[in-house]
Formats: sequence, structure tokens, C-alpha cells
Amino acid sequence: MTRSFAPHCEWVAEISNNHNGNFDLAVRLFHAAKNAGADSVKLQCYTPDELVALRGDSLAPDPWGDQGWTMYNLYAKAMTPREWFPKLFDLADELDLPIFASVFGLESLEFLEDLYCPRYKIASLDNHHSDLIAACRATSKPLIISASEYSDVWHDLDTDDTVLYCAPGYPQEEPSLPAGHTYGDVFHGLSYHGQNPAFGAHAARYGASMVEAHFQLREERSLLESNISLDQHRFAHMVSGGA
Repeated sequence: MTRSFAPHCEWVAEISNNHNGNFDLAVRLFHAAKNAGADSVKLQCYTPDELVALRGDSLAPDPWGDQGWTMYNLYAKAMTPREWFPKLFDLADELDLPIFASVFGLESLEFLEDLYCPRYKIASLDNHHSDLIAACRATSKPLIISASEYSDVWHDLDTDDTVLYCAPGYPQEEPSLPAGHTYGDVFHGLSYHGQNPAFGAHAARYGASMVEAHFQLREERSLLESNISLDQHRFAHMVSGGA
């Protein structure tokens, strides 16, 4: 099985946990992403145990920490169930909407390989895990890596990697490139966590080959990440140039 990707700036709708644990909402998100102009969709594939092994466990940030949630609890709430993945991969094929995934552990990587996942994403928080990056490289699939500083990943980069700038902050207040950088020299695109479509449109105008943004429905907003997600109307506005 092969999957192709758009040759222009690729607009990636990051589904993340914005399905709110509802499979039918996940399906609606895929259809809305296609209609909003997304070139591809991305899922996050992990188990809570994998993420805790990768990042550790602690009290979750507020408001969940105030309710006694740990990061493990938050990861469990946010995860996309494994049994959804084959159905969502099939749906993406039906919609002619290329799909790939962020990966957070070797077990999930093996699972995604069985689904013929065409490429992998390493999140900014995990780009220092050389063992995970090496395991992804061993699949011979393209790799996308987010970073806030080029120095975070330079020692693990391959010439074929796509490096996305991921500005500090959650949400990102002003995700502009570090001084002295342009798209194409160090960072190839933008990983955006916010609600302003102008930032992604600006990146595309200035040479970004990929813009990834968290995607939600205006009518069924994310329970966990509404403040860092574009709804379908803002996403479409971004794709059209943000004018």
C-alpha cells in the first residue's frame, strides 16, 4: 500500500484528542478536515504507559491538577483507542486524505507499521529520545520532527527529515521563527498550537513546506485542547491564505 502527499505547502490537520473519546466525532473531524482543505490528517498513537515512560508522571496542569489528575490520567483521557486506528486509516483512504501519526514508543511504532503508516512524527517534547528516533529510522519511512531550537535535534537529523518549528508556549502566543532563520534553511515548516489562522498562512507565504495545526469542530469543541486548536472555519481560512 502506498500513500501520496501534496507537493505544495502541506496542510496537516492534527486530530490529537479532539475526538473527545467519541468515534463518530472522529469520523466527522476527518470529513471536516477534508472539506476545510487539509492535505493530510495526523493521529497520536500511544498508550499511557508509553508516554509516562517517555516523559514521566506528575500532577497534571490545572484545571485537571486541581481535580487530582496525574499526567497518566490525562494521557488516558486523551488517547485515541487502538481499535479505532484501522477504521480511521480506511476512512482516510476512502476520503483520499493521506494519514500518518505521531509515535511515542516502540510498541506503538510496531502497531503502526502493521497499518502501513507511511511516515512518523516526533513531538517537540520527545526529540531528544535518540532511541525512538533510531527505531523510526529503521522503518525507512520519512520522519517529521518538531523542535523549538535547531540545536535540540541537529545531532539526530537526516537530510530527508522535515523539521517543524514549534514555538514555546501552550498556546503559542507568537510562533515566529528565531531571529536569522527562514523557512527552508533549518526549519521546513510550522507546528502550530493556537487559534489564529494568520500564523500558519504567514508561514506558508514565507516558504513553509508543511503547516500542522490542531483541528476541532466549532460545534463540538475539544474538551482538552480547545484553546490550542483551529476549528474547521479558521483552518479553511488559514489554507486560503488568511486574507
